[in-house]
Amino acid sequence: MDVTQLDLFRHCRFLRHVGKVMVLFVLALVIAIYCSTVKHGLSPGLKSANLGLAVLAALGVALYSAVVGLLLWSYLACFLTQPGHVPPSWHPFQDAEAAAAELEAWEQLAYEQQQRRQLQWEGEAGRAHVNRPRYCRKCKAWKPPRAHHDSMTGRCVLRMDHYCIWVLNCVGLLNYKFFALFLFYACIGCTASAALLVKPCIDAFSSSGPEVGALIFTFVTFVFSVAFSLALFGFVIMHGRLCALNMTTIEAYEKRPVKPWPYDHGAQLNFQEVFGRDRRYWLLPMHTPHFAHALLEDALRTPPPPDELLGDRETVRSVCDLLSVSDVPEDAMGTQLITSRSAATHPQTAAAAHIPASEEAGMDMLPSCVLQSVFAFVDAPTLLTSVHLVSKTFHDAVRSEYLWLARLPTELAHALRSSGPGTSAGNGSALQLYLLLANSNLLSNPWQTLQQQTAERQAAIMPGRAKTPWVAMGDNSQTWKWGPAALEGLTTVPGAEPPMPPPPPPPLLSRGGAPLLFPCGAVASSWNGSMLMQEVDLVAALQLRGLTPAAARAFLDSAPALACEVWVAARFDSGGVWEVQVAVDSRPRPAPVDRAQHVSWLEGCAAVESSGQQRAEPQVWRRHQVLLESGYGPGARRAVVVLWGKSTQAWAGHYGAKFASPALRFVVPP
Repeated sequence: MDVTQLDLFRHCRFLRHVGKVMVLFVLALVIAIYCSTVKHGLSPGLKSANLGLAVLAALGVALYSAVVGLLLWSYLACFLTQPGHVPPSWHPFQDAEAAAAELEAWEQLAYEQQQRRQLQWEGEAGRAHVNRPRYCRKCKAWKPPRAHHDSMTGRCVLRMDHYCIWVLNCVGLLNYKFFALFLFYACIGCTASAALLVKPCIDAFSSSGPEVGALIFTFVTFVFSVAFSLALFGFVIMHGRLCALNMTTIEAYEKRPVKPWPYDHGAQLNFQEVFGRDRRYWLLPMHTPHFAHALLEDALRTPPPPDELLGDRETVRSVCDLLSVSDVPEDAMGTQLITSRSAATHPQTAAAAHIPASEEAGMDMLPSCVLQSVFAFVDAPTLLTSVHLVSKTFHDAVRSEYLWLARLPTELAHALRSSGPGTSAGNGSALQLYLLLANSNLLSNPWQTLQQQTAERQAAIMPGRAKTPWVAMGDNSQTWKWGPAALEGLTTVPGAEPPMPPPPPPPLLSRGGAPLLFPCGAVASSWNGSMLMQEVDLVAALQLRGLTPAAARAFLDSAPALACEVWVAARFDSGGVWEVQVAVDSRPRPAPVDRAQHVSWLEGCAAVESSGQQRAEPQVWRRHQVLLESGYGPGARRAVVVLWGKSTQAWAGHYGAKFASPALRFVVPP
């Protein structure tokens, strides 16, 4: 049995039944201490002949009764008030069209910071770690920042502090104030009871003939008062400090603390976030309707990723992609494209390009600060040891960059070179923007467990996203196979295997450790005419890579070339017939999932580039590239990639053609 699959909290759920007894115990204990204190500590003063002492005792009874009343009110409010749960339909993305790109950015940021192996989260990285969207595997739904899954109730709680067995409820967003007031009034009440019961206990023990029942009752309540006053004093100090820092108990005991804490706005504002701004309600266990609504609204809000960290993430990702050149046989490759990768693999191709002498001289004098800015966030010492290779690769990349910029409109090329108003790049390096735009796979290949991928693919949903990254459409009489399962039974030729897709780093686990993840959507097979489709919001993809919306639209209106790369193979002795299509469209409605409607929809696209009906060789992987040339015109905002595989023989039809590691990139036209 896998130890990581153990649910230890499942064995603690019996505490819910113990909690029912604890509620009765708390109520009985409060009433017992109250009666003992009033009878033995305050009543003798009421019977005194001294009028001043009697008035003082009456005032003490009133104040003590008020404290006990507020204590019970706070306790029942904390016991009966729901802590605030995450709505079932909630998701963290403000714009559904950019959901996939934004989620990828958050996950990548969290993974990169984890790889640095720091003892704590610092600066903007800490803010990104705290605010990242998280997915609850128990509820199978998204949860906002600071929300956690409550194993006792089986639901995700907003701003969860802890589950308290004394109140038989989870302490969270909407009842934390009541819990804090309960601790405060209980500490005051127990301290007052302990002080008032000291003299009655001494008198009872020193009496020559004390009543045994009264002696035991007074002494027991005194012991409980002293014990609880000491314990509650510590809890009051602890939660007072947490309240001053705007932190929960769970957050205070994180393995890797975040400094500075992003929710710390100063003691006064932090106090107001829990108790409200209306001072009349500070000592009362209740919320105004407006304040409760504001609490829920703020707790369900997810801030976007920091812009500077998005840029750092994409720089690291692009440089690593630039330097990871796979050794692919020439006979397994399709169209050769002049990109930064091909320039690194075949420098003679880039050297043959016609580049103005002035621009070439400028490239030779590329300042070292550009390299330093690119590698500032790369935590890989092996890269820094290959200075000569890195310099040569960047030199070839700059050659391709100028060839690429020369084909763009003058205004857009100038914006990319000088970091003008059309772009959000901060350091004015066209090289960095080129790397970001030309080397990133635009297709989504999320990594999940095999069990999760099967369940979500069968339901054809992906929580928090506008659509599934890959949609199986058409005749689905034969189920698509995903991930490594699709490779079962296929013998590949050495040296011609498709590379595994660059894994999008998974989100951090709360308990640490590496999750068991497999590529989902990276490999698929089917038969009988089924199709596999993915839509890409090109504007969102460009925004993720450092361009503003205006610059992204200008870039797309310049109609740069798009290349779709996919590995194809067949199984057994029958070759599979397959087809790859790339379409660019400007219509606002999404592409239809029905295969018959999709065929007619493709005819109305601005441009369609297809590989045609081609036969995949059995047991041999071949890389194929579909190049979508410039010319699809202005207004294009979406790319649609379709993979279609079927078999040529019925008896082997359910194995058919297979696809692996699909990628869609902006490229330098040949």
